[in-house]
Amino acid sequence: MAPTHRARRPSAGARRAGYGLATTGIGLAAAIRIWQVFPFDLSSGWSAAVAVLLVVAIAGSCITLVVQIVALARWLAGHASHGGRMRTGH
Repeated sequence: MAPTHRARRPSAGARRAGYGLATTGIGLAAAIRIWQVFPFDLSSGWSAAVAVLLVVAIAGSCITLVVQIVALARWLAGHASHGGRMRTGH
């Protein structure tokens, strides 16, 4: 009888990194699109505050994407090189 190998499901950390990449990417795309159609008709000086918040949101999203890509890459590297088990340091 041939051995059967079932694919292992990703760990919670890997799923979280993957979902985080997706949601952060969508948020970044939305923030960039808002920046493209900026400025809005905002009264009493709110345009500058909104512009600063958009820049902070775009920068934060870029940083978050890098962190999540590194987390996912670390999971994939540990998963592939250790027979499906992550290193735990023990």
